[in-house]
Amino acid sequence: MVLLAHLSISNNTFTNNTRSATSGATYLIYNSGAVASSINMNNNNLSFNHVGATAYSGALYNVYNGSGTTTTSLSISNNILATITTTLSELELSILFTI
Repeated sequence: MVLLAHLSISNNTFTNNTRSATSGATYLIYNSGAVASSINMNNNNLSFNHVGATAYSGALYNVYNGSGTTTTSLSISNNILATITTTLSELELSILFTI
């Protein structure tokens, strides 16, 4: 496995993301790469619209980091999570921080 020294997913705009599935997880920003030194996921503008005809039983992960090492520095800040819409009764919104 090759370890990257630094990873930056910053200053992006992801708008008008849609999904019509009724289950499963949706990730707007996702990292699973092995990063040794620093991970920066900052200043992103995200929006999501569920357009399904039936209830959505999945999870929406706006910013997800699932990797790193014991020495990795993680920064997730100043992300705008706006215009998250659904016509249904439930939608789980999560930000998961793991290293």
